[in-house]
Amino acid sequence: MSLYWLVTGKTVGGASMYPAKNCLSREEALRLYTQGSSWFSSESGKKGAIAPGQLAGVVALTEDYFSVPEKNIKDIESVLTVMGETIVHATDEFISHTPPRLPVLPDAQRARELWQSRGREHGSDLAEGGYAA
Repeated sequence: MSLYWLVTGKTVGGASMYPAKNCLSREEALRLYTQGSSWFSSESGKKGAIAPGQLAGVVALTEDYFSVPEKNIKDIESVLTVMGETIVHATDEFISHTPPRLPVLPDAQRARELWQSRGREHGSDLAEGGYAA
């Protein structure tokens, strides 16, 4: 979505927010989204470019970002995402490589036990399931 907005100057619904002169080329938008994001998070030189020694992520997309009509950029999706050597997302023809779902943490029962044990430690009614004011 961000790349669509940077390239077209339009919202998802198609409303123009910026004149064409303020929009970026696809190359500029992609560079800003990758290298610019790494600069913003103080991780320049660690990620944001395909270069030796940098963290790498690779995606297989439903469409070629550089050749689809601008209006279709917002519809591009990843069918495979690899971070380092680990597949973190897979769908469509890569569905057999889907990684296992991450467990929901913390486990609700374990969270309740921790909450109650901390209440006992502090001598409050938290041990009985109440709330401290």
